[in-house]
Amino acid sequence: MTMGGVLPCLIRLVVFAGEGQAGPPAVATISLRHCTDFIERRMREERSALAGAQLKDPVLALFGLLAKLPADAPREPPRHETKA
Repeated sequence: MTMGGVLPCLIRLVVFAGEGQAGPPAVATISLRHCTDFIERRMREERSALAGAQLKDPVLALFGLLAKLPADAPREPPRHETKA
C-alpha cells in the first residue's frame, strides 16, 4: 500500500469518526469482531478479483486464506474432551 502512489505505508490503526446533527459528540464502540467480520466478508465478495493476488501483508494473507474456506466452515477448532 502506498500513500499518494509513492510513499510506502502500513495501516496500524483504524479509526471511525464522523459529525452529524444527532446531538452532542459521543463515542461509538465498534468491536474487533465486527471489523474482522467486515474484512472477511469483503474478501469473500472480491474473491475473483483477488484470485491471483499475492498478499504480502501477513494479516491480509490470513484473511485471504480464510476467504477460501467455505462460508459455513467452523470458526474455531473442535474442542476435545479429556478424561480425568
